[in-house]
Amino acid sequence: MKISLEDYNENRLNPIGIVEFEVLAVLFPALWVIGADGKVDEEEKKFYLEKIQEQQALDASFSEVILNEEISYILDNLSVVYPIFCKPLQNINQNGDFSEPLLDIMLAASRVSYDSWKNNIIHAEKQGLAKYAQSFLKVFLSEDTTKKQISAAEKTAMETLLKDINALTVRNTEVLADVA
Repeated sequence: MKISLEDYNENRLNPIGIVEFEVLAVLFPALWVIGADGKVDEEEKKFYLEKIQEQQALDASFSEVILNEEISYILDNLSVVYPIFCKPLQNINQNGDFSEPLLDIMLAASRVSYDSWKNNIIHAEKQGLAKYAQSFLKVFLSEDTTKKQISAAEKTAMETLLKDINALTVRNTEVLADVA
């Protein structure tokens, strides 16, 4: 994870620490899907940042200002940071325990509507992710249950990330085949 952190910080004016990077690595799949269409407009970005700020469980060592700056940077530079986040995600998924929740996180992120937020609880906590996942990822897992389809760009983004981190399981392939 340290090498990926160094790569990430290489282009940052204000480097972040390992704790912040771990949070961002867990958030990255949702951000990757949100930006799948190649554009995250300022209003949409502001909305997601505000929702993250509303979370009361933010780690004291990760200020809201830093979180907002880093998420904005990631959303503006998805193709640049993509390879940087793939390695930590491969490590998190090393034994395959994160493959299915990862797809579910991305599917939920694709169904998010900033017009309608509903409280939705994430999966059973997974190794190493329990530290941050619930407080941060539930922001992206409040899905709009009226949105039944995902875009082709979102589906492609999911398939690409899952392949690149060795998380495209039989179950994930079947779920993606059923998604319109």
